[in-house]
Amino acid sequence: MSLWECDIKHPAWKHQARLIEYLGFDPFANPEFGRPLGNESSGVAISALEASQHIGDQIRLRRIQMRKTRYQLAPELGISVKTLWNWENRRKEPSPPLRKAVDKFLRAGESQKQQPRK
Repeated sequence: MSLWECDIKHPAWKHQARLIEYLGFDPFANPEFGRPLGNESSGVAISALEASQHIGDQIRLRRIQMRKTRYQLAPELGISVKTLWNWENRRKEPSPPLRKAVDKFLRAGESQKQQPRK
């Protein structure tokens, strides 16, 4: 943890929930603390994903917004990590039965964007 405090290393996404619980606040969302470094994509990459209409780009964008790894999201969608990787990298697209689950996942993200923040 001392390396995190000194900005030498940054916590992986899988540790962020426990850090937030430990600290009692979310240092990753408060602009006063600066933007967290580490494994998040840069703003340019996010902007490019937002403009894309490809299903794989939309899945990746939503996953990044949720601060989840592929290992965390794949079981929630009922797929393997490799399948999720293939979708995000435009190698394959979801089959019709899985497409329904993906559309539901993406719609959930859209409804959260539209809700006012407290």
